[in-house]
Amino acid sequence: KKLTGDRFIDILQQAKLSHASILLQTTDMPVSIVANEAGYENMNFFYRKFKKQFGLTPAEYRKLKK
Repeated sequence: KKLTGDRFIDILQQAKLSHASILLQTTDMPVSIVANEAGYENMNFFYRKFKKQFGLTPAEYRKLKK
């Protein structure tokens, strides 16, 4: 926290969402599998966090980035 000003959980969420975004861009895995691979068990929570971070749902993000 001293170095970045962010809490550990916030940094962890950013890393997980970054991993999910890479998987969405580079694979054809279903969104549910991407969420699980990124460390999310709750799909609703994953969708909320993803949309907050990127401004798009995971499916919209994939469509836009491919």
